[in-house]
Amino acid sequence: MQTPPDKPDTFTKRLLLVEDHAIVRESLVGLIHQRTGYRVVAATGDGREALEHAMALQPDVMLVDFYLEGGFDGLELVKALRSACPKARLIVLTALSHGQRGEEVLRCGADGFIGKSDPPQHLFAVLSGEVPGGMERGPQTQLSVLSDRETSVLRLFAAGYTVREIAANLGISRKTIETHRCNIREKLNVGTSDELRTMARRYFGNAEVA
Repeated sequence: MQTPPDKPDTFTKRLLLVEDHAIVRESLVGLIHQRTGYRVVAATGDGREALEHAMALQPDVMLVDFYLEGGFDGLELVKALRSACPKARLIVLTALSHGQRGEEVLRCGADGFIGKSDPPQHLFAVLSGEVPGGMERGPQTQLSVLSDRETSVLRLFAAGYTVREIAANLGISRKTIETHRCNIREKLNVGTSDELRTMARRYFGNAEVA
């Protein structure tokens, strides 16, 4: 476990970092302290230790690598951390495309994703409260607020289908699809259809829909 020196005059919010590669973990601690207002109150690569820290420290944000060594299942860890810290934002670090597993993680309680190949600015934007390109979801923009039909429509948008093609695929009218799209944008707080498609691709990946 790594705990940074206390700097009460600089840091305003507390962050728990869970990453099992020591070099990556230490680099993230340095970046977070240099470029954000967060203090990393604990950093660990062990899922069980992360859960203990979460319960004891009640951080404002948990930044969690989904694939940890040591046999701790990623979905179970997300569920456990969400249960331990219901008010914290839970952001998942992943080296893989989100795809269907991404939807599962979001439904288990994560608030969003950051890809390990993303530029550091994406991480800073999330921690500062900015939400570029649907990268991170706040409490009011979770996919769980969507109906099953709206989720299906969003997945088809992610796959690149047009409104006409989605209507044909689902056997409903174009007007109904446009209404669903409007409702989804409102629920997810997305301004334009292009932004919605970008967000959808980030959540669901670019996999083809049968």
